[in-house]
Amino acid sequence: MGQYYIPTNISKIQHVYSHDYEAGMKLMEHSWIGNDFVGTVMKLMMPGNPWHKDRLVWAGDYGEKKLGDFPDSDAVKDVINKLQSDSNIFNLAEDNNKLKPTEKLTDEEWSKAVLVNYTRKQYVIVDKAGAEEADGDWRICQLPLLCSDGNGNGGGDYHGNNEDLCGLWCGDSIGVELCIPDGFEELIPEFKED
Repeated sequence: MGQYYIPTNISKIQHVYSHDYEAGMKLMEHSWIGNDFVGTVMKLMMPGNPWHKDRLVWAGDYGEKKLGDFPDSDAVKDVINKLQSDSNIFNLAEDNNKLKPTEKLTDEEWSKAVLVNYTRKQYVIVDKAGAEEADGDWRICQLPLLCSDGNGNGGGDYHGNNEDLCGLWCGDSIGVELCIPDGFEELIPEFKED
């Protein structure tokens, strides 16, 4: 069966829904550079915007992470206390606080975007994604894969080069910057489908 994904801010218990942006819910239906859905999530994560430096899970409905796996956020503590939920993040997100922001990354922002993991002190230059093998504009955006929970458990998931890096950033403090942060180490995932 196909697995569906909801990018979820677990610091604020909010999510963005792919169908609001005419994108599919399966991971590889929307994980490409220039996609309005992913561009909207990334815009939320830029400095001055509400998701900057918050903790992100690209939650799959077959994912294994539970909200209790991330207990240090006040919003998480409140929800755990109210719901006592051991449901996975996808199911929790599906029932709570859907956002429908309208701003997305511009073409210039896509070309300069740097994904920053403040928890691990790592960064990824988005525009490096498969640049040498690019088939037209189809290149995999690293953010959904790095933050995914459940990749490999359903149809439409990523299967390819460096598949083991999927989920590496799941639940970490993430942001999108337009320049490389000082003192951070570059991660080059080189995601390419088989």
